[in-house]
Amino acid sequence: MMPHALDDISGTADRVLAAVRSSTINEYQRFESVMAKAVDPQILWKFLEVNVEMFSKNETFDGGFEIGPLIAGLQSKDDFMNNGVRNICNSARKIRNALAHGREDKNATVILPTRSNYEKLRPWSNLIVRAAGEIILYEHA
Repeated sequence: MMPHALDDISGTADRVLAAVRSSTINEYQRFESVMAKAVDPQILWKFLEVNVEMFSKNETFDGGFEIGPLIAGLQSKDDFMNNGVRNICNSARKIRNALAHGREDKNATVILPTRSNYEKLRPWSNLIVRAAGEIILYEHA
């Protein structure tokens, strides 16, 4: 929201960190709030349309972690416009936790570092990178 942010990267970073530290909402709520404000669901829908088959099914990873469908096929565009960014946040958090914290709980399912899992994660990582790009480019006041 600051068109001049790149003129003083150090100062901008300090202001962003100060704002994040002073926030009364938790880390996940901040993440979801930034995504909802800065990421246009129309842009993400275009990406999902290309990968509709992958994002319309349950995916089980080596290690037992399972992620549900993000969309229910091309007919779910209206639902995605209402809840899609929130659903992406929720799925990204679950994937992150399965990658980072799974072995901390003996009963937890995980995503093991296998070639198969790498291929299953590729569309998700591309989607997350696309959303992150929208946040970086966000310029609405």
